[in-house]
Amino acid sequence: ESFTKINIGPVDITKESESSIELMKNSSLENAIVKLAFITYCPNLKNLDKESREHLSSAFSRTVGSSMLLEDGRVAAETKGTVELSGDAFEEKVKEEVHSRYAKDIQNCIKANIIPAFIQFITDHTITKDFLNDLCIQSNIVPRDRATIWAEGLYFGFERNFLVSTHLLIPQVEYLIRTLLKQAGVRTTVMEQGSAIEVEKGLNTLLDTPDIKSLLDNNILEELKHLLTYK
Repeated sequence: ESFTKINIGPVDITKESESSIELMKNSSLENAIVKLAFITYCPNLKNLDKESREHLSSAFSRTVGSSMLLEDGRVAAETKGTVELSGDAFEEKVKEEVHSRYAKDIQNCIKANIIPAFIQFITDHTITKDFLNDLCIQSNIVPRDRATIWAEGLYFGFERNFLVSTHLLIPQVEYLIRTLLKQAGVRTTVMEQGSAIEVEKGLNTLLDTPDIKSLLDNNILEELKHLLTYK
């Protein structure tokens, strides 16, 4: 006899959204942009791993599967019970569960914090390319010769032209990662198979380089993977 399906409704984010909006109000441009940058947190990978293991080891999860649905009703992820899993198979299931929880956390942060705060920011302030360029020039992480490109990408983001913004900024993030690895003496190129041509490794490969864990916080590294490489 089959089990009855259990439907869990959407999470109410009203309070979080209102809190984010209130935080942004009555702030100077300089203070508002700092608040926007820190409006939410980066999911903690260690905690997610622990929660995932506890969840998958529970009697309920070992016998009952689950499905994650998108807003339009499509199935985004589906898991079966883990009663027969052990060793490498169980570890792979843990990775899948962490990935699913991480994606949910990011989605909730975007909807509950980032979007409401962003809309309040652009309602209250007009941001210019000159302001962003000065900001990028003063940044310790943005290469000086690429400050203009970073500023352009950020500007289009504040103009809500996210297609152009991501087109400009994603290559800059990739370049930054390459630079950090090269400065640490890590090779970022590989010989093309069947030829003597040296080509740059892809972003996905760079983020999986063991040496990068000593250069970037593990939570930031995982966030970059989720936002830029995972499908």
